[in-house]
Amino acid sequence: MYAEQGGQIYDTGYITHTADSGILVNNIQVKAGFILHKGIVEGKIAVGDEVQISFDESRRKKIMNNHTATHLLNYALRKHCGEADQKGSLVTDERLRFDFTYKKPLTTEQLEGVDSVVSDFIKKNDVVYAQNASLAVAREIQGLRAMFDETYPDPVRVVSVGLAVDKLVSDPTAPAGSLTSIEFCGGTHLLRAGHMNNFTVVSEKPISKGIRRIFAVTGTEADAAISRGNALQQQGNDLLSQVSSEVTSILK
Repeated sequence: MYAEQGGQIYDTGYITHTADSGILVNNIQVKAGFILHKGIVEGKIAVGDEVQISFDESRRKKIMNNHTATHLLNYALRKHCGEADQKGSLVTDERLRFDFTYKKPLTTEQLEGVDSVVSDFIKKNDVVYAQNASLAVAREIQGLRAMFDETYPDPVRVVSVGLAVDKLVSDPTAPAGSLTSIEFCGGTHLLRAGHMNNFTVVSEKPISKGIRRIFAVTGTEADAAISRGNALQQQGNDLLSQVSSEVTSILK
């Protein structure tokens, strides 16, 4: 099971000893080098007991959707906003949150462009590669997105969408790297971008001077958000048409 770290929320699941005993895990944290599983104990369980560990696969899949989408969003923001540098993120099973540097609100065209870039990756169903590499070499990869004030392990895990990490490491200055999402990351991700099915930004706002925050959703949550947006737009169009007809009638 995955402990909360690197902006990704913890897994939930079960630590099973017997049919009648175990732990219902509802939180996992890293403290002082230890991984702490918090939850509700059922029956009796003691130090030395053999156990089996399982996690909530449905919840994990949603987290993977949103984590891979966070990487693609980061890339899309660079493409449509220039140097929009990441300042933080939070990936949960419900949505993703992404903080970045930018001095003004994104325009409708920029937001639509961001949605379009991520949607293109989904349609292409690119492979999501993840592999450890030498930190010194990985830092030289063209197009790499990383928070360089962070301390990364060596070797470091590189997550790339559409380009094999071996290829990137063998020729780190090749321009192909600037055409996709490449990041240092130890979190859980999809095997292919298309597995998230859908993506949309649901809000964008300032949180401090020069820092903005985006919330976005994937999968069925994105389907629902897009449906609500389309319904609202239709209501607006109907209201505009009604007002226009009434004004025309009055002027006659």
